[in-house]
Amino acid sequence: MLGLLAGLMLTAGGGLSFLAGERSDWYRLLAVAGYAVALGALLLVGYGLAGTAPVWLRLVVSAGLPLLAFSVWQLVADEIDRRADTWRGPASAYLAAGLLMLLLGLLMARRAAPEEGRYQPTHR
Repeated sequence: MLGLLAGLMLTAGGGLSFLAGERSDWYRLLAVAGYAVALGALLLVGYGLAGTAPVWLRLVVSAGLPLLAFSVWQLVADEIDRRADTWRGPASAYLAAGLLMLLLGLLMARRAAPEEGRYQPTHR
């Protein structure tokens, strides 16, 4: 759910920038809030990736996944900003990040949906 929220916020920040034709502080603030929500989503996904591992290893993976994702995204966003002119660079990066987070959020929501007839543990 956090991934979907982050995707909506980032997509709104980028989309509104394109509709307005400028880079406003409100749109940038919306995108920064979207990145913060995406960080929370990635922390939770990282913690869940190592479901049967000891807690210390789950915490390491939980910290490592957002660091890896944001370092790769920084390279992508810099390349988008370099190729676009003026306000279109950040707006394009917000829009691309939002669409990516929406896609990942939908995939994770589908993955988390319980399947009928499958054993569901009552505790972990």
